Amino acid sequence: MHFFEKSKLDRNVFIYLLLAVLSTLSLIYCMQMDPWANSDTALYFNLAHNIAEGNGFVTNYPSGRLSFAGLNPPFYSMSLAGLDLLNLSLIEGVIVGNVLICSVILIGCSIWAGRLTHNWLASLLVPLCLFLNLDFFTAFTGAMSEPLYLLLMLASLVTLLKGIAARQGGMPWLIFSAILAGLAAFTRFIGVSSILLGCAAILIFMHIRPLKKWLYSFLYGAIGAIPLSYWFFIKSRSYSTDVNRSFVIPEDFIHRCAVFLYGIYDTILKWIPPANLIPDIRPRRVVVLVICSVILGFFIALNFKHYRALWVKHDSRLVVLLVLLLFVISYTFILFASSVFSSIPPDIYGRTLLPLLPGFLLILAILLGISFDGFGNRRSVFTFAILLAFVAGYLPASAKNTFDWATNRHNMEEGYLQAKYVHSELLEVIRNLPSESRLISNQDAVILLHTNKYPYGFPEFNCESIRARKGIPFGSGETADDRRYRDGLLLAMFNDDVARLFIDCLPENWIASRNIFFSQSIPIVVTSDGTIYRYDLNTAKP
Repeated sequence: MHFFEKSKLDRNVFIYLLLAVLSTLSLIYCMQMDPWANSDTALYFNLAHNIAEGNGFVTNYPSGRLSFAGLNPPFYSMSLAGLDLLNLSLIEGVIVGNVLICSVILIGCSIWAGRLTHNWLASLLVPLCLFLNLDFFTAFTGAMSEPLYLLLMLASLVTLLKGIAARQGGMPWLIFSAILAGLAAFTRFIGVSSILLGCAAILIFMHIRPLKKWLYSFLYGAIGAIPLSYWFFIKSRSYSTDVNRSFVIPEDFIHRCAVFLYGIYDTILKWIPPANLIPDIRPRRVVVLVICSVILGFFIALNFKHYRALWVKHDSRLVVLLVLLLFVISYTFILFASSVFSSIPPDIYGRTLLPLLPGFLLILAILLGISFDGFGNRRSVFTFAILLAFVAGYLPASAKNTFDWATNRHNMEEGYLQAKYVHSELLEVIRNLPSESRLISNQDAVILLHTNKYPYGFPEFNCESIRARKGIPFGSGETADDRRYRDGLLLAMFNDDVARLFIDCLPENWIASRNIFFSQSIPIVVTSDGTIYRYDLNTAKP
C-alpha cells in the first residue's frame, strides 16, 4: 500500500529534529510557570491519588465519602497514578509527557504527510500548521487529557490503516489498533468514535471474504469496548456516584442542534485566520462559505477525471483519504450524539474539535499532493495557487496568534497552578487538617487539586448573592451554605478573593459590608494569604 511504502523522506532527520526542538522549547517556555489547570485537572489528580492509594476509581466528595468517578474515563488518571506510586511530581510528569507526546505526534504527521505526497514541503508544512494552531498549542500546555487522547487516537488510526493494507495478514495490526482505540475511549468518551471507525473501515475497505469482514469488525469492536465495559461494570457493582453522564431526550432538541452546528462552523472559521479580518460573525460565515464552495467546485471540476482514473487503478492514497473522511464523520457523529443527548453536553469549541484538525490537514495534503502531478498544466497551476494561498494566509496569522498567547502565558500567572497557590500557606494548613474536617470555600477545585480535600463549593460568594443578603451575616441566612456553616463546616477564604469581591460588588462601602458578612465568624487560622473561619455559636439564634 502506498502509505506504507518507505520513502527517502523517512530519513529527513533535519525536519524531525526541527519539529522536536521547536515543540520542546516552545512548550517549556510557555509552561515555565507550570501548565494551566482547571476544575477537571483537580478531579483527574484526585482520582490519580486514590488509584495510587488502592481506593479504586473514586474521588473525594465534600461529604467525606468516596464516590465513583463517573464524569470522565480514568485512563489519564491511571497514567498519573503511576507517577504518584513512584513519588514523582504529577506536574513535572505532565510537562514531560506533553512535550514528548507533542514531538511524537508532529514527527509522526511529518512521516505520514511525506509518504502520502513524496514531497518534503508537505512533510514540513503539515506538522508545522498543526503545531501553530492555537487550539493545539493550548491543549499541550495544560494538565488535561487531550495530549494522551490525541496520541492514542492517531496511533489507532495508523495501525488500522496498516491492518487494512495487510489484508489477509492484517489481524495482528487490527487487534493492536482496537486496543489503542479502546484506550482512547478509556481516556475520553469521544474515543468511542475510533472504535466505530475501525468497525466501519474493516467492512468497507478490507478486500476479504464477507464473513471474515464481519468477524474482524465484530472482534475489533469487542476488543475496543473492553476497557470501558470493565469500568462500567465496576461502577454498577461497587460504588455510588454523585456526578454522571446519562442519556436524555432533550426538550430543546432544535436549539442543541443549532448550538452544535454553529460551534463547529465557528471553530473551523477560527482555524482560517484570514476569515477573522471580517469582524461581524454573520457576514464572515457567509463570505467564507461562498469562497470555499467556489474553490472546491473548481478543484473538483479540474480533478474529477484524474481521481476517477486513480480509483480505477486502486491508488491506495484514495483509500487513506476515504478512511480519514470516515474518521471525520464518525468523530462528528459521536460528538453530535453526546452534545444533543447527554445530560452533561460538552462545549463545542476548539478543544473538543481539535482531533479533527490533523485529519483536515492530512486530507488537504493528500488532495493537493495527488493533484500536483507536474507544474505546467491547469490542474497543477491551480493546485499550486491554492497551496500558496493557504501557506500565506494560514501560517503567518496562526504563528502570530500562537506566539502572542505563548508570550502572555509565559509572563502571566493564571489558573490553579500559579505560584500563589503552589506556595500558599493557607493550602498548607488545609493539607494538614484532620481527615474528618469538612470545608466550604469559593476555591473548592483549587483546594482539591493541592490538598486532596474536596470542600463544598460556595455559590453564594458572588456579587448578586452578596448584594441580596442586605446586611445578613454569613451563617444567619437560610441558604444551603448558611446551614452547612452553622452545622460546623469550616470556611476557607483567600484574602485576594474576599477583597476583590467586595470591592467589585460594593465599592462605596466595601469594608463595612465585608465586616458585616464575617461578623458571626471566628477566625481560627490566619495566614499571609487567607483565613479559615468557623461559625460563632454564641451568636446563634435561641
